[in-house]
Amino acid sequence: MQQREKYLAIIFAATVGLGVVVPKVWDIFSGPISQRQKTLNSLTNQRDSKDGKLILSFAQLKKMKAYKEQSLSPKPAQATLEYQQWLTDLGEIVAGFSNLKVTPERNSSSRGETYSAIRVSLSGSGTLDQLKTFLFRFNQVNLLHRIQRLNLDSEGQQGNSRISFSLTAEALALTAANKRGENLFQRTQLAAAVTADAKSLEVEKSLESPEELGSVVRIGQEYFTVTNFGKRQWKIQQRSANQNHPAETIVELLLLHPETESRTLADYAVLQELNPFAKPQTYSPRLEISGSKTFNRGESLTLQAKVSNKAPKHGVPTFSLVNQADLPDGFSFDKKSGQLTWKPTADAQAGDVKIRWQASLPGLEKPLSTEVTVSLLDPNHAPVLETIGAKSAVLGQELVIQLKATDEDQPDETLTFRIAKGAPEGAELDAITGMFRWTPAATISPGEFEVTFEVADSGEPAMTSSEVVKLNLADDVARFTYLTAAVSVDERRQAWLFDRSTNEKIILQEGSLLNYGGINGLVLAIGRDSITLQTDIATYRLDLGKNLRQLQELPNSRTIAVPTKADSPVVAPKPIQ
Repeated sequence: MQQREKYLAIIFAATVGLGVVVPKVWDIFSGPISQRQKTLNSLTNQRDSKDGKLILSFAQLKKMKAYKEQSLSPKPAQATLEYQQWLTDLGEIVAGFSNLKVTPERNSSSRGETYSAIRVSLSGSGTLDQLKTFLFRFNQVNLLHRIQRLNLDSEGQQGNSRISFSLTAEALALTAANKRGENLFQRTQLAAAVTADAKSLEVEKSLESPEELGSVVRIGQEYFTVTNFGKRQWKIQQRSANQNHPAETIVELLLLHPETESRTLADYAVLQELNPFAKPQTYSPRLEISGSKTFNRGESLTLQAKVSNKAPKHGVPTFSLVNQADLPDGFSFDKKSGQLTWKPTADAQAGDVKIRWQASLPGLEKPLSTEVTVSLLDPNHAPVLETIGAKSAVLGQELVIQLKATDEDQPDETLTFRIAKGAPEGAELDAITGMFRWTPAATISPGEFEVTFEVADSGEPAMTSSEVVKLNLADDVARFTYLTAAVSVDERRQAWLFDRSTNEKIILQEGSLLNYGGINGLVLAIGRDSITLQTDIATYRLDLGKNLRQLQELPNSRTIAVPTKADSPVVAPKPIQ
C-alpha cells in the first residue's frame, strides 16, 4: 500500500471514530442537562395549570360572593316569607294592582342541595302602566330572581284598558348565603314628615353600611336617589314623585343591579305609548300642568308640565314660559323637564299670578299652550276658642254652654264648632251658633266626663283649636230635699229643708238666699205650711212635705230681677247615725 493511501485510510478511520465517539461523549455531558430541562418544562406546565385553576377559583369565589349577596336568606321558610312580603309591597303599594293575590308555591328542595328555588305566584289586574312599573322595579333590584311565567289577558281594547295577569316569580336561596333579617332589604322609619319639596330625609336610625348597598330608597310608592347617607340625615338628589309622607312611614333601602343603575322608568314609556293590547287611537296632545296652585307665604310652589296623549312620533317636548319676564322674583324654570319652582321673596304681595306655558314638539307644527293661575296666600292662623272651664251638670236637668271663638285672619269668616271627642249620651252642639245642650238621662251614672270641643275656620288649609272641658255630673239632690217644717224661733220664722240623700238639714229664714241642688232663689215669706221663693225667672211656692223639684209657680209672677239679698241659710250638722 502506498503512503498516500495510508493517509487516506487513517483520515477515514478517524472520521468514523469521531462519528461514533463524539455522540457518546456528548451524551455523557448533555444528558443530565436535557433531563433537567424536561423536568423544568413539566414543572412549568404544572405551575401554569395550577395558576389557571387558582385564577378560575378566585373568579368563582368572587362570583359566589356576588351570588350570596343576591341570594335570599338561606332557610327556605324564611326566604319564602321575606320574598312574599316584598312582592306584596311591590304589587300593592308601588304598582297599585287591584284584586292582588300573592301565593307562595311549595318548596321541593331537599337536604344537601346548595340552593333552594323559591317560587311565588301573583295574580290580579291593572293597567299596562302599572305592569310596566312592577316589572321595572322587579328587575331593578340586585337579586337572584326572574319572572318564570307571565300570562296577560286584556279586559278591553280602548286606550289604557285594564289587564288581567298571572305570573310566577322565582328566586334562589343559597345555603351558604347570609341571613337577611326580618325583611328582604334593610328598613328604618321616618323620624319627621317629608313634604313634596323636601331635599333631605330624617330617619329614626342609621342602617348598616348603606353606601355599599346602593343609593335608592323607597318610601311608600315613591323612590328617592340619595347622595349622602348621614347618621340620621340623608340628602336627596332625585325623586320619582313629589308626594308627602308622614312621620313613622317605612323607609326601605334597596340594592340595585349594576345593569339597571343608569336606567329610569321613563326609558320604558314607549311600551305604554305603543300599547299592544289597545286599538290604534287618535292622538290629541294636551299640555297639562300638575301640582297645587295655591300655597301659603313661607312655603314654595312646584308645578310640573307634561304633554299627554301624544304619539311617539311627536318626539320629546321642550317647555317655555311665555310671560317669564313679567313674573315676580323667585321663579325658576327648567325648559327640559318642564318643572317650575317659585320661592316668593319676603316682600312678595299675596294674590294671584297668571303663568302662560308653551310646549314645542318636533312632530307638531304649532306649540301647545295653556294658562294657569297660582295664588299666594298669607298664613292662616287658628281661631281662638274662649276658655270654658269646668262645668257642673245634674241628672235630668239641662246643661247649656255657649261656645265662643274669634279669628284674627278674617273676623267675618265662617267658624264651625264640633265635639271632637267624648260626646256624652244625648248631648247636642249647634255647629254654627256653638250652643251646647245636654240633659243627662237618669240611667247615666254620676261622675266626671271629659269633652273636647273644637272650632275650625274656613281658611286654606283649615285651622282648628280645641279645649278639653270637664263636666262634673252629680245626682239631682233637689229631688231628695223636702220642706219638713215651718216654725218660729225667737219670734223669727224658720223653714227646715232636709236632704234625704245626704242626711243634711238646711235652715232658712225670711230673706235668706237658697242655693242648693241647682235651685237659686230668695226666701220672701215663710207660712205655716209653705214658703215663698223668688228666683230670677218667677216666684214659687213650696208646700210642706214637697221636694225642691215640686216648686209651684205663682200666677203673674214672672220677673227678670235677680235676687240680690245674701242672707245665707243655716245648714245644720248631719245627725249622728
